[in-house]
Amino acid sequence: MNASPVELIHGEESFLVDRELRQIEEACKVQGPEDLNREAFDAAETAPSRVTSSARTMPFMGERRLIIVKNADKWSVDQWETLTDYAENPNPSSCVVLVVPSVDKRRAWWKKLSKSANVRQCSRPPDNQLHGWIKKLANEAGLKPGPEVIRAIELRVGSDLQLIWREVLKLQAFAGEDGSLDAEDVRVLVAESKGHSVFVFCDAVGDRNLKEALRGLRRLQELGEAPLKILFMIARHFRILWKAKAVAGKGGRQAAKTLGLPDFVAKKAMRQSSKWDEAQLDWVFARMLGTDLDMKSGGGAEVLEKFVMDLCRGS
Repeated sequence: MNASPVELIHGEESFLVDRELRQIEEACKVQGPEDLNREAFDAAETAPSRVTSSARTMPFMGERRLIIVKNADKWSVDQWETLTDYAENPNPSSCVVLVVPSVDKRRAWWKKLSKSANVRQCSRPPDNQLHGWIKKLANEAGLKPGPEVIRAIELRVGSDLQLIWREVLKLQAFAGEDGSLDAEDVRVLVAESKGHSVFVFCDAVGDRNLKEALRGLRRLQELGEAPLKILFMIARHFRILWKAKAVAGKGGRQAAKTLGLPDFVAKKAMRQSSKWDEAQLDWVFARMLGTDLDMKSGGGAEVLEKFVMDLCRGS
């Protein structure tokens, strides 16, 4: 893999950002943070002129210099002009990496820089791509996971790629050289995460299973999940059920594509949505708004628990 004179890493998924940085380091043949040809800056504390000055310096006993600038979105429009001017005629023996977590792509500097820099997208994968990412990471670790193993990892770990990678490495150490394992191995070896507990809890609410919903809620509270975050996940789940109801006449794969979800998640949403008519879903969203206001006005766990009980009982 080659590294361009100016690399623009955009996105909020830190796991992917770190992967891209490691690949660029390898391409520049830079040996870690202590390498004399590597400099790292924080844009909140560094003027762009300091970065371009470093970039114009010739490498010391190496092929290329690597200059990494994190939080580059902290620079003002005027400051960015220094970088966009440099990017039009960069030093080919340097690689400037600009890490921009979030940005309004309508800004003039972005439009100009994205034409001269190599853009690497590091956004958090949508739900319907998570299965593929788990398979990719597992394969990189030398595992040979079947669909049931991938599904078990997804259900148990959630969508945190850094956590998925950590658990995949644990599974790799267990599986050994042949890389074989089954779903039961995942259940035994992989720790239950907040992400897994949230999905189990939301499924219990969607199924109107009061006993399991309350058990799931208490488990999330034990794990330290914030009440407002739990309410947000309930809202997300019911938005999925609302959409699932709207596509109820479509086939499984077409419904999954429309919902932007893995097949097995879409099928589950379709099944749960059949337990709620439109009037009940309207009621759910109205109660959700009231619960949100109550919690922001000082209510806590007891308000959320009452809401969950009302949802499952339909009252």
